[in-house]
Amino acid sequence: MRILSFDTSAEACSVALLIDDQSYERVETSPRQHAQTLLPFIQSLLNEHSLKLSDLNAIAFGCGPGSFTGLRIAAGVAQGLSYGSACPVLPVSNLRAMAFQASEHTSLNHILPAFDARMDEVYWGAFELIRSQDSGRLVAIEALAREQVTPPEHVVCPLGSDCYGLGSGYAFFDRFDADSKSRIKEFDETARPMASDIARLARLDLEQGRSCVEAAQAKPVYIRDEVAWKKLPGRG
Repeated sequence: MRILSFDTSAEACSVALLIDDQSYERVETSPRQHAQTLLPFIQSLLNEHSLKLSDLNAIAFGCGPGSFTGLRIAAGVAQGLSYGSACPVLPVSNLRAMAFQASEHTSLNHILPAFDARMDEVYWGAFELIRSQDSGRLVAIEALAREQVTPPEHVVCPLGSDCYGLGSGYAFFDRFDADSKSRIKEFDETARPMASDIARLARLDLEQGRSCVEAAQAKPVYIRDEVAWKKLPGRG
C-alpha cells in the first residue's frame, strides 16, 4: 500500500508518504507559504523513494475543517495531481484524522477533537474508536455527532461518556460546559492535524472498503457556510 497525503488546514504544511507500514514525512510551519511549500515537499518525498504518482494506491488530503485558504490549496493540489496521473483521491476529515492520532495516546474509545475556528468558535466532532476484541487493534473510527462549528460552550461529550480531547480548541477548555469538562479525562492542546495520520487513516478506510473519489469530487469541507466580514470604507 502506497499513499501520498498532505495537509494545509492550519499553520503547518505537512506531507507524508506511507509505504506499507512505514511513514515518511515533511513538516514546516510556514503560515501563508503553503502554496509554495506543498509541491516541493511532495516531489522531494516521491524522488527520495523513486516513486511516481502512478505508483500510488491513493492521494489523501485533509479536506477540512480548517483555514479556508489552506483547504482550497490542498483540494486544488489533490485535483491537479489526480488529473495528471489518474491516481484516485481520498478526502479525509481533519477532525477524524485527529481521532486516529488520539488512538495511539489513550485507552479511551470516545474522542473529542476540537480546533480553534477563530471568531470565538471551535470546530469539533465526536468519534468512537472501534478496536478488535482479540488484538486491540484499531479497525474503524465512527462519527457519533456531525462535525460542526460552535462557541466553546456548546462542545458536548457524546452519549455522556468519558472522552479524550485534543486540538487547539482546548485553549478554550475553561469555557466548555461543566458536564463536558467533567467527562474529558485528559486532553492535549498542542496536538495538530498531521499528514501521517491522514495517510494511515486513509489506509484503514481503504482496507474497510471505502471508495476513493474522482478528481472533480476532491473538494474542501468548510463546515462554516458563511464568514462574517466587514466591508472596507469605500468598498461596495
